[in-house]
Amino acid sequence: MPPRLNKSKNNGRSLQIPTCGPKRGTLDRLEGTRGAKAKTFGVQVELYIAANPSIFPKNRSKIIFVILYLIGAAGSWAILFTNRALANNLADPVMYNDFQTA
Repeated sequence: MPPRLNKSKNNGRSLQIPTCGPKRGTLDRLEGTRGAKAKTFGVQVELYIAANPSIFPKNRSKIIFVILYLIGAAGSWAILFTNRALANNLADPVMYNDFQTA
């Protein structure tokens, strides 16, 4: 079903204004490189999380989301965090800040 449109008049022409939000692109995958690619990936992640706070209410959801985009050496590095995030152990919570700075 196409998005509903609001119609308003502008100089005799009908304007169509979409009522749905903007489309979001997908993130690039990170293979474990450092430098500019890693920084770009980090910025993309932070922007996506900031634009979608209701999707990421907890540290765990943020970490799992980021891990989905890690491949190769970066994916191997993230195994410890993957295991902790999936265990969801309240006695040993995984923190997003720890994940970011590791």
